[in-house]
Amino acid sequence: MDLGSGMDTRGTIKKLMDLERIPIQRLDQQNKLHEIRISAWNEVRKHTTQLENESRNLQSFSGSFAVNAVVSSIPGVISGQATPQANPGKQEIEVVQLATNHALRTNPLEIETELPKGSFTIKVDEQKLDLQYSGGKPKSLLNYLKNRTSTLLDINGVQIDAQNMIIALRSKKSGARGKMEFEDPDGLLQKIGLIGSQSVEEKEWIDKPIDWQADKIRFQEAQDSQSPKKTGLASFKVSDTNKQLYLNASGQLQYSLPLRPAAKVSFKLSIQKPAQADEKAIDSASNPDQSSAADGKADSGAKEAEKTMLQRETGPRITVRVGDIELKGQNINRTARLQDQTTNPAQEQEGAAETQNDQNSPKPMLVSVGVYWKDKQGKNQTQIIRKEVPFEQSIVGEVISFEVAQLSGGESIEGLFIENKDASVVLAELITTTEESKTVTKAVNETTPAQDAIAKINGIEIKRSQNRNLTDIIDGLSLDLNQKTDGSVTVSVETRADDIIQDIQRWMEAYNQLLVFCRELGRNSKSDFQANVGPNGQPIVQKEKAGLFASDSTLRQLITKIRMQTAQSFPVLDRNGFSVLSDIGISTGAPGQNWDDIKTGLLVLEEGKLRESLKKNPEGVRQLFASDVNEDNIKDNGVAIKLLDVLKPYNQRAGGLITARIDLLQEKIKSNKQEGNRKELSLQDKEENLRRRFGRMESSVKRNQSISEYLKRQGQNNQ
Repeated sequence: MDLGSGMDTRGTIKKLMDLERIPIQRLDQQNKLHEIRISAWNEVRKHTTQLENESRNLQSFSGSFAVNAVVSSIPGVISGQATPQANPGKQEIEVVQLATNHALRTNPLEIETELPKGSFTIKVDEQKLDLQYSGGKPKSLLNYLKNRTSTLLDINGVQIDAQNMIIALRSKKSGARGKMEFEDPDGLLQKIGLIGSQSVEEKEWIDKPIDWQADKIRFQEAQDSQSPKKTGLASFKVSDTNKQLYLNASGQLQYSLPLRPAAKVSFKLSIQKPAQADEKAIDSASNPDQSSAADGKADSGAKEAEKTMLQRETGPRITVRVGDIELKGQNINRTARLQDQTTNPAQEQEGAAETQNDQNSPKPMLVSVGVYWKDKQGKNQTQIIRKEVPFEQSIVGEVISFEVAQLSGGESIEGLFIENKDASVVLAELITTTEESKTVTKAVNETTPAQDAIAKINGIEIKRSQNRNLTDIIDGLSLDLNQKTDGSVTVSVETRADDIIQDIQRWMEAYNQLLVFCRELGRNSKSDFQANVGPNGQPIVQKEKAGLFASDSTLRQLITKIRMQTAQSFPVLDRNGFSVLSDIGISTGAPGQNWDDIKTGLLVLEEGKLRESLKKNPEGVRQLFASDVNEDNIKDNGVAIKLLDVLKPYNQRAGGLITARIDLLQEKIKSNKQEGNRKELSLQDKEENLRRRFGRMESSVKRNQSISEYLKRQGQNNQ
């Protein structure tokens, strides 16, 4: 209350300003509601994104449907994964031994001992480290090895008692190729007990692929030298990438390379019909008269001789198998004179037709590989392996392998050759495998030898340098060898039913959470319901509270669309497939369930039925969620695919429906804040104006009161 006028001017101004601020408060309330709606839309996006991710996982190339499990008859012995294209059959696998990492240790070393300086070399596979240790105590050597050999070895120090320690070395590369080898000219490694004092000789088989460009001179020398076979030498060309050698048709190419009998040779080549041969065959077949006429012009006398002479192949086709290689003996060409005899016209016509067919049909293309050498008398000797390919066909990646001794009769050879009579040859690889000796220093304290994994697949022995992720043994399978077996175990490819069921359950959970959340946000207030019962037993009827987005049709449309996709029927691509989710145990409720629960649309799972469906037809279950109906290698149908199509417009960050709603609300918040700021500035002016006006009013009241008091005193004095 003002002391001068007796009026509460401040309170009056405040009440007037509070009335003026009601529109600003309304804008603030709207902004708070918009913020809540933005949070709600973000939550909707979270649920739709979760459903989108789970739907994508069901049809992903890396999901549970895309990768099958490798199961062994003895659990845990062999494990792995398989693609859907892997052979579902069973394999018998025996793990003879597991691959190991080479491991060594030193002798016990006294911690306070001073080790001398020294240079040494550590080699693992093709990697080599030249080291120079400056001397010091064992711990300094340990640290030196850790720092310098971290790319090849794992180094650890173990203190076995108060005075002694050992240094342990382990190769990072598993298998026989991970073996550690040492050179120790100063004797340091021998002193600490890593290697012994004596060297031993070891033998190993080395594969040597031919480098076409680097070894081209070998081919040229062979062409310039005296050929053991008196045929014309063919021209050849090396590819720009040095990975292939092209050999023209009708010729021979030699490669001078001395090899001992124990060596092995592998040719990898492609054989194809040459273009010029095709043209000649076509011309001969289409114009036989012209061809015959040309031949007749060359030698007319020969035609008369052909009437009484017949060139024919006689003699047995000799075939000898050496291991997996089939060796064929050459046929014998002989010329026989036909006897004059009377034949009937039918026989003559039949014989003429057969002769014409033999002349028109092209002979098989012939490619030969082999070896050449000189015998003890100095005579040139050759031995070959022939490959016949039908003229109409071609082969790619053909491998012809042999041991030198198989062809040379145990003799050393001077070189290899390949000849092709009718075909064009692309030589992709020429690999020689020879046994070589090397001198190594044997390790003294070897804790784990370097050995490859050895397994037998259906009786066939294979070796690998590692135990994990073996993808090149059985097509479509990635195998892990976990432990050695006493015999064969049965390995089969099975669907990962447990993982698939978990993925489907997560997908259903994401679907149900989105449905419940959207229904809650879009609930309207038109329906009445009985909340409870009053004291008099009469029901208390209340109106349902409206949801945050009761007036927004976006969520209602979303709910309708996703429910349609889970309820519709999809094409069945095989006889035992599934067309609707209920076929595999996914529905909105079991028969006889309460209707109020069913109409909510929430999905429930009958796990036993789903598991049985996966056992019966896993591919059918996968196709129900994602299938390729038009065979273009793009999945375009199924529950998961259709749900992704529905959710995509909502979840797009740029131009998506949810993003558009959020952007609109943010614009409204911004606009309301600007309007509120303008009103607030206007109210400040109004408040100042009111204060001035009330101030003048108070001054007038005070002045009037003063005059009144003055007049009153004057009247009293006059009396």
